[in-house]
Amino acid sequence: MLRPPPDTNSGVVDSFPAFLPRLSRSERAATLLEILLVAALVLVLACLTVVGFAHWKKSSQNVVCAANLRQVGLAVMHYAQENNNQLPGPLWRGQTPYYQTDAEGLPDTASGNLISFLAVYLDLEALPPVQTARADPISCPAWLADAEKAGKTMCYYSTGLWTKPNGEEVTPFGIMGTAEREAVPPLVLAALETPSQIPALREFDRRGVTEGFYSEDPRVPEAPVHQTVRHVLYFDSHVAAVSVN
Repeated sequence: MLRPPPDTNSGVVDSFPAFLPRLSRSERAATLLEILLVAALVLVLACLTVVGFAHWKKSSQNVVCAANLRQVGLAVMHYAQENNNQLPGPLWRGQTPYYQTDAEGLPDTASGNLISFLAVYLDLEALPPVQTARADPISCPAWLADAEKAGKTMCYYSTGLWTKPNGEEVTPFGIMGTAEREAVPPLVLAALETPSQIPALREFDRRGVTEGFYSEDPRVPEAPVHQTVRHVLYFDSHVAAVSVN
């Protein structure tokens, strides 16, 4: 119902526009409730968007990480094809996505770092002599986001020991020598009887290494960078996401 025109004779003019209806108290309460409901709906949708983005980010990191490791596997096979079927090595068991050059500007294969052996096969940028750089194409995005910023430079664990069906223990990539032990040379690729079942590299962290040097190494991430899985590269170049449990 429209309000009657103001009484101009009284000297008081009502400021409420005559052409707008005045809401009752119950109508104003209903409008406020509607506003609150809309605000709550917007908040719920915003929360779902954040959760969905986090899930998408985690999934994309897993995809990129697996693709990076697959590239490494193919590079290992190319290396072996051009080096009399021999695997790169000897290597340290703890591996990083960094590569180095020696005093002549060549890949520093004496570093014990796998990526230094594979730099050419991964089309990495050539470095000046005695330089180190991160190999972006094989850097796990989850590791980059947190662990590397915290100084955790190691993110992969080389095969170490592989037990053959006859019980013999061998080291496919060999083992770097130290003052206490001699270096163990790498195997030839053909010596691996079941390459699809033998891990070449796997993501590692201190939760997954219960004993030995790396279990207390501050360069190793404290927990799995992907939280629920660790990616494993096998010698046939396939990659599997293995549950941390």
